[in-house]
Amino acid sequence: MWRSLHIVYSALIFHGYLTAYLSEAYGLSDTMVANLNIVRTYFMMMVGSFVAGFVSDKVGSRIKFIQYVFVGMAVFATVYLLIPTGGAAALPLIVANFLCFGLCLYSIKALYFSTIDEVFVPKRLAGTASGVISLVTYAPEMFLYTVSGNMVDKYTETSTPLRGYQNCFTAMAVMSLIGFVCGAVLRYLNKKQRAKMEAEGINELA
Repeated sequence: MWRSLHIVYSALIFHGYLTAYLSEAYGLSDTMVANLNIVRTYFMMMVGSFVAGFVSDKVGSRIKFIQYVFVGMAVFATVYLLIPTGGAAALPLIVANFLCFGLCLYSIKALYFSTIDEVFVPKRLAGTASGVISLVTYAPEMFLYTVSGNMVDKYTETSTPLRGYQNCFTAMAVMSLIGFVCGAVLRYLNKKQRAKMEAEGINELA
């Protein structure tokens, strides 16, 4: 679980460079970029959180929901690499992709801590688990802003100034696929634990 959340927060940091990419690759005005930042910060968080809670309840498993949203993140991150740059005709598509990726990202973010009971963490250790999860999840803040900034700045004065952003998108896609695999492993381990508890006649962990 903690590895998946670590991946989500890393993708969140990379996602912060998207508005700058839209400005450089498609010539968006400062006003448009500011508006997209507002949408990214508030609208996506609000809508993504609501959708995540509603859909995960319908699915019956927050981990399963998160696992398949990672697939969406991988797809939308890859689409960034496929949409041609420099043309105004592609702008609606790139903005739509921006919204779709953001909704996926923030829907997972909304469910960070709701998976604790689903992974059979004993209730007496829920506080400790939350602390460990927070430590690992937010650890990328210590280094990833520097790493991602260097990835972007490295190509600023070259003939391919957008290459750094594209490397960020590639990293987002790869991390999303890793998140999907982590989710699959976690569901497998949960299934084994549930079978073990049922065999021992245990309904829940104290």
